[in-house]
Amino acid sequence: MKPKEGDPQKRAKREGATEKELTRVNRILQTLYQCNHALVRATDEHELLHSVCQILVEVGGIRLAWVGVCEDDPQKTVRPVAMAGHSLDYVENANISWSDETDRGRGPTGIAIRSGKPYWAKDFLADPTLAPWRAAAVAHGYASCVALPLVMHGTRLGVMNLYAEKPNAFNETSIQQYTDLANNLAYGVTALRTQEQRKRAEEALRNSEQRLLDIVDNTTSVIFVKDLELKYLLINKEYERRYHVRRDEVRGKTDFDLHSRQTAEAVRTNDREVIASGEPKQFEEWVPAEDGDRFYLSSKFLLRDSSGQPYAVCGIATDITLRMETELELRRTEEAMREAQAALTHVSRVTAVGELAASITHELNQPLTGVISNSHACLRWIETTPPNLEEVRQGVERTLRDGTRAAEVIAKIRSLLRRTTVEMAPVNINDAIQEVVALAQPEVRKNQVKLRIDLDPALPCVTGDRVLLQQVILNLLINGIEAVAPVEREYRKLQISSHRSDPAAVRIAVSDTGVGIGEKSFDDISKAFFTTKPNGMGMGLSISRSIVTSHGGHLWAEPNPDRGTTFQFTLPLSTEEKE
Repeated sequence: MKPKEGDPQKRAKREGATEKELTRVNRILQTLYQCNHALVRATDEHELLHSVCQILVEVGGIRLAWVGVCEDDPQKTVRPVAMAGHSLDYVENANISWSDETDRGRGPTGIAIRSGKPYWAKDFLADPTLAPWRAAAVAHGYASCVALPLVMHGTRLGVMNLYAEKPNAFNETSIQQYTDLANNLAYGVTALRTQEQRKRAEEALRNSEQRLLDIVDNTTSVIFVKDLELKYLLINKEYERRYHVRRDEVRGKTDFDLHSRQTAEAVRTNDREVIASGEPKQFEEWVPAEDGDRFYLSSKFLLRDSSGQPYAVCGIATDITLRMETELELRRTEEAMREAQAALTHVSRVTAVGELAASITHELNQPLTGVISNSHACLRWIETTPPNLEEVRQGVERTLRDGTRAAEVIAKIRSLLRRTTVEMAPVNINDAIQEVVALAQPEVRKNQVKLRIDLDPALPCVTGDRVLLQQVILNLLINGIEAVAPVEREYRKLQISSHRSDPAAVRIAVSDTGVGIGEKSFDDISKAFFTTKPNGMGMGLSISRSIVTSHGGHLWAEPNPDRGTTFQFTLPLSTEEKE
């Protein structure tokens, strides 16, 4: 017999069902409330996920709750990161994937992750997707489940799985509520990750700034940063040490607050030039200091933001005071060396002429004796009655001839002995050779040397100092005469020649038939202070080599096939001749 409408039994049953539903709804709402509260208070992703799983089990009555993340490994593993409830070893041994190429990826978890939608398995015994886990699930008391994807802005984060001990434990309403929870959880996880990334980025930035500051503070260079109004933003410790200011005190100040007006104007002019050009530039800057004036090589450049807009000018200044002082001292030393070299060259030239002194004396005595004799003869012819004017005229002509000859000899000697600065100009090298040969002729005759002169008449001019080049030729001639002096008279031969060695140079050679240089090389005999003469300085060849080298030429010696040595050197043509 069916109960009548309004039957107390039916009413009680209906009220019991309603109360049961209210309890279920209240439990879900309480669960969602506590989960959302955990979301609001969360500071750590793992703690949040673990708290939500515990709330779902302890408040929501879920038998097992766990959260897994999607791995991008070849197996597309779903890695559990938080879990709570009954028989947690089930999750640890489940080996779940989100790949659709394997049975373990075609279960509720894999389907939810791939589709981005919840998957509800109403009954473990009936749902075919649960086949790989069915036996273990039933053994652990799981009868139904729901897999809820965690997705944020289209990015798969993972999945939240809820297991119940009864079939059909979830309905569309509860699934929608749990879906909202999953969405909130995905948002919370994303927010925490973003916050963590921001923290890591800020920490990395702080570490980077500290490392940069460590570099800036541990360099010996002076480093500064100024804004575009040339107010200081930053200085390094070396700046602090040198100018006795602190970093926090100098910020916002200008160079006028730290240096004299003259110095401030100078460095600011350079700063403004960098700002105006937008290009890095280097400057030599002078800054007075307590320990004396300091000179800096300053590299200045703009600092730009991410959009390329300049916001500051940076300078790195290296102290070059010691280098400047060293360069100045080096210039002074070089000048002193040049003066010493010039003096030594002059002494060498005087010495070379001195070696010809006896021959030069003889060369001068002949015309001077003629001058005296002719002068006496002229006096006698004038005193005769009547005066023999024709003889007087001839005597005066002879006197003039001999005087001119003596004057020429003296002029040649003075030309070689004069001490002047180096004058580079076009030089007719054949004329220079002839003048030296004329000066050396007395010594040639004295030593009974057969001198042959072979000069190319078409030889172009060279560029050089005439006196210095004649010194080289004279030195080689004297050396040649001395080399042949010990040999038998018939072998005393000397030749000086000039010819064009290539389109851009001429070659002058002095060849003798003397004793030669033996086993010694040209480098040996051309070293300073090397000599075979009892009273020689040993500087002739060394200075000659230096002179030729300074003219862009090359001096060397070669043994002759039969006997003796040939000394030769090259000289570049003058620019006019090359053209």
